[in-house]
Amino acid sequence: MPQFAPAVTGLAAQLRDFGNQHGIAEFTTAELPFADLPGAPEDPVDGTWALINAAKAASGSWAAYTGDAGGGTRVAFLIEHPDFQLPPPSGPRVMRVLQEGLAGAVPISDHRLAVRGYAAGRGLDAAWSERSVALSAPGLNFSVEFDELGRVCKIAANMQPT
Repeated sequence: MPQFAPAVTGLAAQLRDFGNQHGIAEFTTAELPFADLPGAPEDPVDGTWALINAAKAASGSWAAYTGDAGGGTRVAFLIEHPDFQLPPPSGPRVMRVLQEGLAGAVPISDHRLAVRGYAAGRGLDAAWSERSVALSAPGLNFSVEFDELGRVCKIAANMQPT
C-alpha cells in the first residue's frame, strides 16, 4: 500500500481521532459496507454524501468530492486549499444561509442545534435565551426566535456598514 505524506492524510487522521474520541465507528473504519451505514441508505451515493457531510461538520472543512471507484466502491475526499476559506460573514449572506438552510431543502430536525452549529462555524457571537439567540459580528446583528417546538419562527437583522 502506498504511503502518503502527512499533508495529504492529516485531516483523515484528525477525523479518525475524533471518531475514536466520540465513538463514531464510521470515522475509524477504512471501509464500510453501505448496508452498515446508519439508516442503511438504498443509494450508495446518498450514503457516501451522508458520511462526507458528517465529516465536514466534524472537521470544519467544507469542500468535498465523492466518486465511483469501480466494483461497487465509492470514495470520498475532503479538499483543503486557501482559496476555499470563507470570507468574513456579511449580513446579506448570513441572512440568506439562515433562511435557505432552514427552509427545508435538507431536513433539519433541530433548528436550535443547526443555528448553534452555523454560528460557531462562522465565528458569530451568540447570546442564547430560552426562545431566541442574538447573533453578532462586526457590522451585523441578528435575532433568531424559536417557537415552542424549537423551530425557527422569526429572523431579524440589523446591518451596519463597517
